[in-house]
Amino acid sequence: MKLLGPGIFLVFSPERFPRLIKNISKRISKFKFIHYVLLAANLLVLFLAWAFLLYATWFSLHQFSLPKKERVPAVMPVIPGLTVPITALASIVLLLLVHELSHGILAEYYGARVKSFGIVYLLFIPVGAFVEIDDQDLAALAPSKKFNIFGVASLMNVLTGLLAVLLLRWLIPALHANLQDVVAGKLSVLFWFAVLSISIGLVNLLPLAGLDGYKMMQALEEMVRNRTLKTCIKKARDLLAALFLAVILLSFLAIIF
Repeated sequence: MKLLGPGIFLVFSPERFPRLIKNISKRISKFKFIHYVLLAANLLVLFLAWAFLLYATWFSLHQFSLPKKERVPAVMPVIPGLTVPITALASIVLLLLVHELSHGILAEYYGARVKSFGIVYLLFIPVGAFVEIDDQDLAALAPSKKFNIFGVASLMNVLTGLLAVLLLRWLIPALHANLQDVVAGKLSVLFWFAVLSISIGLVNLLPLAGLDGYKMMQALEEMVRNRTLKTCIKKARDLLAALFLAVILLSFLAIIF
């Protein structure tokens, strides 16, 4: 454990999780088709995230046509105890583990060494996680492999979130539960995992600096040799980033005014 600031500390494992990541990557190393499957899947989910952004833009604009009491923000921060219940903490930790382990496993699969793994907490609230991949190993990889490494974590978040949705659809009739019982009862962790995993996975694919979507766009630029196409990718990245910032602003204005 390492103290990063007042109330902010880092719990990390320099050996245990990297060893687990390496063992899993060895087991899947014989499946060479994974690279091509992930390329197609990551591109599909990236386009899905952009479609989500366009819908969020329309949704935000539509709020101004509604009475103020009926307005709902298109985006909001995930704050346990405020915007989501405290029980969602377990869901957040789980989706962070899925996210970062996916980055690490695929990095090792491609031959990039994972040095450490950690989760960052603000007081008792998990606010982030990371896998430390060797910079030189990562830089030496082909752009398509870097594209997959940056995209696979959000892809796994979306897929596991959809799996949780299917599981809920099966469990709710089996337990004769209603939606209120699901949100606040025994299935609340599974419910919030589904909601947060899909939404955070898609938002993380947006081309904002620091997010995986931005790194994926950089890798796409490396993959493309045509200068005109490179310019189009850069313009698309800037436009999508501006749209997301507009959605945040519109969500704020719709609630205030």
